[in-house]
Amino acid sequence: MQENKHKINNYIREKEIRLSGQNLQGLNIQSGIINTSTAIEIANDRGMDLIMVNEKSYPPVCYIMKYTDFIYKQKKKKKENQGTRIKTKTITLSPNITEWDLNRKRDNAIRFLIEGHNIKIVLRMKRREFRLKDQAELKMLTFIENIEEFGKIITLPKLAGNQFTCQINTKTPNKKDK
Repeated sequence: MQENKHKINNYIREKEIRLSGQNLQGLNIQSGIINTSTAIEIANDRGMDLIMVNEKSYPPVCYIMKYTDFIYKQKKKKKENQGTRIKTKTITLSPNITEWDLNRKRDNAIRFLIEGHNIKIVLRMKRREFRLKDQAELKMLTFIENIEEFGKIITLPKLAGNQFTCQINTKTPNKKDK
């Protein structure tokens, strides 16, 4: 039994297939539809494989290329798609935070935004601190003012339970260096 994900060469059982790809120079094929046995012969003559890419279409789509090259391109495409994710970093503040700590968290937030991460700012209040929620909101707004030139504010501070939350995204999307 074949262990590969794609059917190749003699494992393709359909009568006709649609050839597609770059290795079709010099073939007189109208609309790319060809008999499977003929396609396998062409692939063998060129020292390549016939690979079925899409079984669900009619007729199924196949490429003529080396199977190892095909697998390499599939893995490369999958890896490129995974690299485009943007991470969200969380910065936690409190109403009684000192000026020095606030500056350190601001510098970290700016560094995260420059690196291409999104930021979620959380200001948690405990017991008696909840009475001073106006001061806490003011502290969070001043923190946001200090970093807004490096990012785009998505949500303004909202009170949810015992904490204010705010979302700031990068101004430029995270692009992979090429």
